[in-house]
Amino acid sequence: MKLLTDRLDGKDVPESVLQEDARRYAENRCLRTWRGVSHLAVPGICSNKDACYLQGFLAVCHAVGEDAIVFDRLMVGMIGLHHLQEMVELGIVKSGIEHRRLATDPDLDAYISRFVDIAESGEAKH
Repeated sequence: MKLLTDRLDGKDVPESVLQEDARRYAENRCLRTWRGVSHLAVPGICSNKDACYLQGFLAVCHAVGEDAIVFDRLMVGMIGLHHLQEMVELGIVKSGIEHRRLATDPDLDAYISRFVDIAESGEAKH
């Protein structure tokens, strides 16, 4: 994934550097997964930080699975599921910027093509 991201970002570095960066990223990610594990033979031991992130991720996935509107309500900012009721009381139930679900957009090709057309016409500003 790191290599793909770097390529899409258009980094102007040799391929060997991109490959090495991707290798180091993968190695660090694997080491992080095992950080804090005192006994590899005992299942379930992991970093508290990673376990906390996973617990939150699974809770959000479950809540969105039960009610898809939860996703849009969470997009108002950096809030947790436990803040949703307070946000309703404050009248903050919708993000000011609509979230684009590009990964599941059936018109993704047309959306991307607009940027290619702009770049080719010389309208793009860097």
